[in-house]
Amino acid sequence: MQLPSTPRSPTRRRTATLLAALCCVVLPVVAAAAQPPAASAAATEVLGNATHFAGLGSPYGGCGLPQRELDSQDFVALNVFNTPGDYSSTYPRPVPDSSASVKGVFDNGRNCGRWVTVTIGDYCTGTNDGAPGRPFCRNGSWVADKYNGATLTSSSS
Repeated sequence: MQLPSTPRSPTRRRTATLLAALCCVVLPVVAAAAQPPAASAAATEVLGNATHFAGLGSPYGGCGLPQRELDSQDFVALNVFNTPGDYSSTYPRPVPDSSASVKGVFDNGRNCGRWVTVTIGDYCTGTNDGAPGRPFCRNGSWVADKYNGATLTSSSS
């Protein structure tokens, strides 16, 4: 069975063709913009421990936005300083080039808004509060649970 068609004027046909072509160009661009960028070949994998924290800092986090303004409450906060075990020193912000050895992944804000992918590993059943001079996971052990292997792709804050 063939459906009856209404003859279209050349102008309408041209407009419909242009609209279809425009959709073929615009939709992939819009869809790509809504996704985090693909990992580049230069991406480096970093292994580390994480802990829960409440809040980005007052009144703004390191990237200058109040937490309530973030598009998701699932985010990664990058370390401003790379000073494991050093609880006695204070360093200026921004970190000057003369102290580059203590500069964390935050990199004086240059990594704000970058996409990061976090893969969940074993869970600490003990205390992981970051207390000075104490192990990260004490009075417990590292165990696999249902979240092992889960990933979160998020913007850094």
